[in-house]
Amino acid sequence: IKEFVDRKKVDTYIVAVLTKEKTMIKFQDARIKSYKNEIERITYINEYLKKINKRPIIYPLKTLSEYDGSEMIYYKTDHHYTDYGSILVANDLYRTIKNNYNNFQFTSKYKFYEDYKPHGTWDDNIFNGSLYDRMNLNTNKVFDVKYKYFDLQQSGITANKNSNIYKLIYTNNNAFNNLKLYIIGDSFVHSLGKCLSYSFKNVIVRRDNIAQHKLYAKELFSDIDKEKPDILVFVYAAPHIDRFLKTFFDGE
Repeated sequence: IKEFVDRKKVDTYIVAVLTKEKTMIKFQDARIKSYKNEIERITYINEYLKKINKRPIIYPLKTLSEYDGSEMIYYKTDHHYTDYGSILVANDLYRTIKNNYNNFQFTSKYKFYEDYKPHGTWDDNIFNGSLYDRMNLNTNKVFDVKYKYFDLQQSGITANKNSNIYKLIYTNNNAFNNLKLYIIGDSFVHSLGKCLSYSFKNVIVRRDNIAQHKLYAKELFSDIDKEKPDILVFVYAAPHIDRFLKTFFDGE
């Protein structure tokens, strides 16, 4: 992957996202040692990447764990961050991108709707279904908690599902940046992709577990080559980041 992005001169960033158990102290008691080891490993990988790729890993542990606001940043029924939680991760990414683009701007204004429905798949306007829906369970109220979801339609952002069900394209003609961003990753890519669509004219979101399946690489390269993004972002849960980097550097 690194050889490909270097040859194509695509500005590339790597985000190591954290599950609820990694950031919220009350879930950490039994396995706190493993989390300390993970932080040490991420720090080591960071230094390696700075030397080779000139980009650090965006690792939003401090941002997420020190959040003291009133909004739900993780689902009670799930280990993923909410749409609101993805804003905190996006802000860390934006600050890193801003260091490399003189006129880069990002929004701090988002439009939401509220719903009791827990974590869903892709955008609710396109795919209808959380795990609760698929199990035919009642989704009217889950723990009586309302979550904030991005209201893309009210924000003037369109979402078009590609023929590939794992690819989604957002268009925002009112975005600050006339840039195309291609974001690839595991299940954490969904909310983050929607969030980034508020600041970029075009955002291509692709669910590819390339950290575990190198066989997708050839088709992925072809798609990136076709789309010609200005910025490429890889997003994987922190425990999988070393496996992803092994793929990224092809065995280094």
